[in-house]
Amino acid sequence: MYATAQDFIDRFGPVETQQLTDFGVQRLGVPAEQVLVTALADASAEIDGFLIGRVATAPMPSPPAVLRVYCCDITRYRLQFVQPDPRAVEAYKTAMDYLQRVAAGKVMLVAPSAAPPMPGVGDVAFFVGNKVMARDVGGDCCDDGPHRFWG
Repeated sequence: MYATAQDFIDRFGPVETQQLTDFGVQRLGVPAEQVLVTALADASAEIDGFLIGRVATAPMPSPPAVLRVYCCDITRYRLQFVQPDPRAVEAYKTAMDYLQRVAAGKVMLVAPSAAPPMPGVGDVAFFVGNKVMARDVGGDCCDDGPHRFWG
Protein backbone atom coordinates (compact mmCIF):
# COMPACT_ATOMS: atom_id res chain seq x y z
CA MET A 1 0.00 0.00 0.00
CA TYR A 2 1.12 3.54 -0.69
CA ALA A 3 -0.29 4.99 2.53
CA THR A 4 -1.05 3.69 6.00
CA ALA A 5 -4.05 4.34 8.19
CA GLN A 6 -1.85 6.62 10.30
CA ASP A 7 -0.82 8.58 7.19
CA PHE A 8 -4.50 9.21 6.46
CA ILE A 9 -5.29 10.20 10.06
CA ASP A 10 -2.27 12.53 10.15
CA ARG A 11 -3.39 14.20 6.92
CA PHE A 12 -7.13 14.60 7.61
CA GLY A 13 -7.40 14.29 11.38
CA PRO A 14 -9.11 11.76 13.63
CA VAL A 15 -12.50 13.52 13.58
CA GLU A 16 -12.87 13.48 9.78
CA THR A 17 -11.44 9.96 9.63
CA GLN A 18 -14.04 8.80 12.16
CA GLN A 19 -16.82 10.51 10.23
CA LEU A 20 -15.75 8.79 7.01
CA THR A 21 -15.17 5.29 8.38
CA ASP A 22 -17.48 4.75 11.36
CA PHE A 23 -20.73 4.21 9.50
CA GLY A 24 -21.81 0.71 10.54
CA VAL A 25 -24.90 -0.29 12.49
CA GLN A 26 -22.97 -0.22 15.74
CA ARG A 27 -20.99 3.02 15.74
CA LEU A 28 -17.70 2.91 17.61
CA GLY A 29 -17.10 6.65 17.99
CA VAL A 30 -13.54 6.24 16.68
CA PRO A 31 -12.08 5.69 13.22
CA ALA A 32 -12.91 2.20 11.96
CA GLU A 33 -9.43 1.00 11.10
CA GLN A 34 -10.48 -1.97 8.95
CA VAL A 35 -12.70 0.23 6.78
CA LEU A 36 -9.82 2.67 6.34
CA VAL A 37 -7.25 -0.05 5.59
CA THR A 38 -9.56 -1.57 2.96
CA ALA A 39 -10.16 1.84 1.35
CA LEU A 40 -6.41 2.57 1.29
CA ALA A 41 -5.76 -0.83 -0.31
CA ASP A 42 -8.39 -0.06 -2.98
CA ALA A 43 -6.78 3.31 -3.71
CA SER A 44 -3.36 1.66 -3.89
CA ALA A 45 -4.70 -0.89 -6.39
CA GLU A 46 -6.09 1.96 -8.49
CA ILE A 47 -2.68 3.66 -8.44
CA ASP A 48 -1.01 0.38 -9.45
CA GLY A 49 -3.25 0.27 -12.52
CA PHE A 50 -1.62 3.49 -13.73
CA LEU A 51 1.91 2.36 -12.85
CA ILE A 52 1.87 -1.01 -14.62
CA GLY A 53 4.26 -0.78 -17.53
CA ARG A 54 5.92 2.38 -16.16
CA VAL A 55 7.74 0.96 -13.15
CA ALA A 56 9.64 -2.29 -12.70
CA THR A 57 7.33 -3.60 -9.99
CA ALA A 58 3.98 -2.39 -8.74
CA PRO A 59 3.55 -1.66 -5.92
CA MET A 60 6.82 0.20 -5.86
CA PRO A 61 9.13 -0.97 -3.05
CA SER A 62 10.11 2.60 -2.11
CA PRO A 63 7.59 4.92 -3.78
CA PRO A 64 7.96 8.69 -3.97
CA ALA A 65 6.11 10.57 -1.23
CA VAL A 66 3.66 12.05 -3.75
CA LEU A 67 2.02 8.63 -4.08
CA ARG A 68 1.26 8.62 -0.34
CA VAL A 69 -0.46 11.99 -0.72
CA TYR A 70 -2.46 10.88 -3.75
CA CYS A 71 -3.38 7.56 -2.13
CA CYS A 72 -4.87 9.47 0.82
CA ASP A 73 -6.69 11.88 -1.51
CA ILE A 74 -8.19 9.04 -3.57
CA THR A 75 -9.21 7.23 -0.39
CA ARG A 76 -10.87 10.33 1.05
CA TYR A 77 -12.80 10.92 -2.18
CA ARG A 78 -13.93 7.28 -2.31
CA LEU A 79 -15.03 7.31 1.35
CA GLN A 80 -17.21 10.36 0.66
CA PHE A 81 -19.42 8.19 -1.53
CA VAL A 82 -22.68 9.98 -0.72
CA GLN A 83 -21.66 13.53 -1.63
CA PRO A 84 -17.95 14.41 -1.78
CA ASP A 85 -17.02 17.93 -0.75
CA PRO A 86 -15.46 20.19 -3.41
CA ARG A 87 -11.97 20.00 -1.87
CA ALA A 88 -12.03 16.20 -2.02
CA VAL A 89 -13.26 16.29 -5.63
CA GLU A 90 -10.48 18.73 -6.63
CA ALA A 91 -7.80 16.67 -4.85
CA TYR A 92 -9.09 13.51 -6.56
CA LYS A 93 -9.01 15.19 -9.98
CA THR A 94 -5.45 16.37 -9.33
CA ALA A 95 -4.39 12.84 -8.36
CA MET A 96 -6.04 11.35 -11.46
CA ASP A 97 -4.40 13.95 -13.71
CA TYR A 98 -1.00 13.16 -12.23
CA LEU A 99 -1.48 9.41 -12.57
CA GLN A 100 -2.64 9.77 -16.17
CA ARG A 101 0.53 11.74 -16.93
CA VAL A 102 2.57 8.95 -15.32
CA ALA A 103 0.75 6.34 -17.42
CA ALA A 104 1.37 8.41 -20.58
CA GLY A 105 5.09 8.59 -19.78
CA LYS A 106 5.09 12.36 -19.20
CA VAL A 107 6.11 11.95 -15.55
CA MET A 108 8.82 9.56 -14.39
CA LEU A 109 8.41 7.93 -11.01
CA VAL A 110 11.72 7.09 -9.40
CA ALA A 111 13.17 7.44 -5.95
CA PRO A 112 14.99 10.79 -5.65
CA SER A 113 18.34 9.00 -5.21
CA ALA A 114 17.80 7.11 -8.49
CA ALA A 115 16.79 10.13 -10.57
CA PRO A 116 18.88 10.61 -13.69
CA PRO A 117 20.98 13.78 -13.92
CA MET A 118 19.39 16.75 -15.63
CA PRO A 119 20.79 17.27 -19.13
CA GLY A 120 22.74 20.48 -19.58
CA VAL A 121 23.13 21.06 -15.87
CA GLY A 122 26.66 20.93 -14.56
CA ASP A 123 29.14 22.82 -12.49
CA VAL A 124 28.85 26.57 -12.16
CA ALA A 125 31.75 28.66 -13.46
CA PHE A 126 32.55 32.23 -12.47
CA PHE A 127 34.74 34.47 -14.60
CA VAL A 128 36.36 37.58 -13.18
CA GLY A 129 36.65 40.40 -15.71
CA ASN A 130 38.19 43.88 -15.71
CA LYS A 131 36.61 46.77 -13.88
CA VAL A 132 34.68 49.07 -16.15
CA MET A 133 33.76 51.80 -13.71
CA ALA A 134 35.73 52.68 -10.60
CA ARG A 135 37.59 55.64 -9.09
CA ASP A 136 40.98 54.26 -10.03
CA VAL A 137 40.09 53.46 -13.68
CA GLY A 138 39.59 57.05 -14.77
CA GLY A 139 37.38 58.38 -17.49
CA ASP A 140 34.75 61.09 -17.66
CA CYS A 141 32.25 59.59 -15.28
CA CYS A 142 34.61 58.51 -12.55
CA ASP A 143 37.24 61.25 -12.30
CA ASP A 144 37.81 62.99 -9.02
CA GLY A 145 37.22 66.47 -10.43
CA PRO A 146 34.25 68.66 -9.53
CA HIS A 147 30.94 67.57 -11.01
CA ARG A 148 28.50 70.05 -12.43
CA PHE A 149 24.94 68.95 -12.77
CA TRP A 150 23.23 72.28 -13.45
CA GLY A 151 24.03 75.02 -15.85
